[in-house]
Amino acid sequence: MSAAADQPLDTTPLSRLSELRPILAIGIGVGLSQFAQVVMVMTDAAMMARLGPAPLAAGMLVSSLWVQGALFCMGMQVAMLPVLGAAVGSGSSERVSSVLRAGQVMTAGLCVLQALYLAALPFALPLFTQDPAVVAQGTRYALG
Repeated sequence: MSAAADQPLDTTPLSRLSELRPILAIGIGVGLSQFAQVVMVMTDAAMMARLGPAPLAAGMLVSSLWVQGALFCMGMQVAMLPVLGAAVGSGSSERVSSVLRAGQVMTAGLCVLQALYLAALPFALPLFTQDPAVVAQGTRYALG
């Protein structure tokens, strides 16, 4: 056992506060990013609602499907963070470089995967609605 493992865990309120600071430093940015995503969809909905029920239904359907792909890609990228943290903690610049290179390759692959997913959305819309107006509007929205 290491000397650090022999030491009792410091559970004083001050030690907890010191652990909370870095969590909040990262968490606030992530939380604000998620909030911005929700506000963006809400703004889209408010603008599309003025156009009528079919454009609103189509836009929300496409937005909901888009978010699934985006969240998958974000989840894959977030999974890299502990691996990168371990590499930084090991002190090996070669390992850090290797993890970052792998992350770049993964991100490029995810971009291609997301592009293919988005290109397929117009073909998937009839699975979710039988309304031809919603499918037509959704296809226009999905293709930009």
